[in-house]
This record gives sequence, structure tokens and C-alpha cells, in this order.
Amino acid sequence: EIDVREDIAVLQYTGGTTGTAKGAMLTHANLYANTRQALMWDPDLDHGNERMMGVLPFFHVFAMTVVMNLTIAIGGSIVMRASGRRCFPACRRCTPRSTTTPSSTSST
Repeated sequence: EIDVREDIAVLQYTGGTTGTAKGAMLTHANLYANTRQALMWDPDLDHGNERMMGVLPFFHVFAMTVVMNLTIAIGGSIVMRASGRRCFPACRRCTPRSTTTPSSTSST
């Protein structure tokens, strides 16, 4: 049985503020709470119909939380691109509906 408050779900490797590599231990509850916080950025997300641009690597905590976990939580699709330059043709073919940055809470 999994204890969502205590059991580790992810070892998120980070340099933190010191630059020294370390593994931040994130529980299932941490991931759930962080995904719920990300949902608050745009309460008008169209569940089941959103497309998020996935350019950042998912081992980065922002990409894991906002692009991967948030998109899964709302039943959306991730438009995957390895680099920003190669991303532009994909943007023309499959335009993401929403931006997922703290400073932008409106749908595009």
C-alpha cells in the first residue's frame, strides 16, 4: 500500500541554489499538490482538448509539473519538440491552445 504523504514518487535531481547536485525527494502528495497549483494559473483550461508545447526536458521540475503532469491531469495532448528552432513548424501544424507560464493566464 502506498502512503501518498510519505512514500517517495520521484527523486528530482537539482543543483538547487547552491549548485551542488542533490536529489529532492517528492512524494505523491507533493506532485498532486503542485499539479493542482498549476491548474490555478488558468482555470479556463478546456479539459480534454488542450495542447501543450513540450520543449523543456521532463527531468526539469517545471516541465515535469506544468507540461507533463498538468496536461495529463486535464486529459490534454503534448506537442513534443526537441529544440526551439525545430518547434516552429510544429506550432503551425498543431498550435497549442494555452500557454503555461505564471505570467500568462489567458488562452491563445
